[in-house]
Order: sequence, then C-alpha cells, then structure tokens
Amino acid sequence: MRQVTNLALVLCGLSFSTVYAQGDHQLTLFSENGETFIMYLDNVQQNEQPTSNLFLEGIMSTVYKVRVDWQNDALEDFTKNLPIGNQNGPEHHKYIIKQNRRGDWVFRYQGGNPIQSAPPANATPAQPVAAASATSEGGGFSINMNISDDGQSGSASVTIGGETISAGVNGGSTRGATTENTGCGYPMRLNDFMDAKRSLANESFDSRRLESSKQIATTNCLSADQIAQISTLFEFDNNRLEFAKAAFDKCTDKGNYFKLNETFEFSANARKLEEYISKR
Repeated sequence: MRQVTNLALVLCGLSFSTVYAQGDHQLTLFSENGETFIMYLDNVQQNEQPTSNLFLEGIMSTVYKVRVDWQNDALEDFTKNLPIGNQNGPEHHKYIIKQNRRGDWVFRYQGGNPIQSAPPANATPAQPVAAASATSEGGGFSINMNISDDGQSGSASVTIGGETISAGVNGGSTRGATTENTGCGYPMRLNDFMDAKRSLANESFDSRRLESSKQIATTNCLSADQIAQISTLFEFDNNRLEFAKAAFDKCTDKGNYFKLNETFEFSANARKLEEYISKR
C-alpha cells in the first residue's frame, strides 16, 4: 500500500512540475534618468542599439551575470548578478538601474506581473482536468489525479481491491527542487509573493524593508529563489545578510541557498552567511 501511495505522489509531483515547464520569464530594465546602454546577459549582447528601456522575453529562472555598458563614456560600466525567476510560474520582472547612496550602480526591483496566456474571447473557463491515470488490466488497481487549471492545487487517489485512498495537494511547482523537512511544503504562491515584493519595494527606508521582510519570512515559506529576489531589494549589504539569516529556517530548498551568495555586493558577507549556515 505504501509503495502505491508513493507512486501516486511521485506522479502528482511530476504533473505539477509540468504545469510551468514551458513558461519563460520576461525582463524589463530601464535607467533612472534616461541614460542609454547596451546590456549583456552572461556575456551575450542583448540589444544592438543603445536604449534606456530594454524588454526581453525567454528569460529562464536562474542567476544572470548582467553587464551594462553606458553610451555616455563619463558613466562607469558595471556588472552585477541578477536572480530571475519564481518557482510558482512565469513572471514579468521590472528593474530600474540607478545609483545607490554610495554612488554604485545597482538594480532595484520595481514590481512585476504573472504571465498568463489570454484565452480566446469566447472561451469557457476550464475546469479541473485529469492529469494522469493508470488502471490495472484486472480492474483491481487504479491511480487517478486531478490538477486545477491554475496548477496550484490537485488531488490523487489510489484504489486497490475496492479500497480507495485519497490525498489533496496544494502549492506551486517546485521545478525539480528538493523540499526539505522544515515544516514547509511549498513556497509562497506567485500572486502572494509578487504582492509581498511590491510592498517591500515601496518601503521608503531599508530598515523598514528589513523589518517587513522578516515578518514575511516568519509567516510564510519561501524558496531560495524567492529569498534571493527579496535580497536584491535592499540598499545595504548588511541588511541582505541579516535577512538571509532570518529566512533560512523557512526555506523550502536549503540545498539551493548558495544562490544567496550572488546577491551580495561584498564577498565577505557571502562567507559570513556560509559560516552561519554551517553552524546550524
């Protein structure tokens, strides 16, 4: 019985991962004062002509090395790491390129929207559909699963000899990441997380942003990608470090926490985070 139940859960997990497997992200980068630039993602040039507002499609969930070459030679070109993506589905990310209080060029999150395929005008909203099923030839064994249209919930049932075992599933796709035993099954759903990011981006002071981020981490489970995205909102590296420490216990995939290293401006803080984690 346990083997059959495990099989159902594995199949259900595969079905949820497939929901967003083909969905790419979008990225908009624009300069604060209209400065024009050429931008590179992982050393690949993205625009032929200098622009002050660049829109890209087909962006994958990863940490990109972004290089900005200003058309104005008086401005200093720079390279920064930029984590893109969300485990709950494709999203349009918007970042402004500006100088922080120390005069360093940084990317600051300005909000975003989930990318949803628009159905035809005469389309009827889809109901939950069967994602997978398997039935034995003898009719004594079957597995049935259903996934909601938004990919956020579903159910799995196993029938053996007339006895049926059912289980509900909630949450977003884990995109292949390992969920560890932290009391968190899945990270925040896409819409909830985006609302949280918008709220944090609108905070006027970094100290308040840190306080609010800790509250979010206390009351929600977060993926390493989500924690990294929140980290990019901070003005000061020490606040990134403090938040990364505070959010560690609520991370659903601690094995991917190395992604936080890319968000720090100073490598010393990345080492401090590694030391903190090693002592947990």
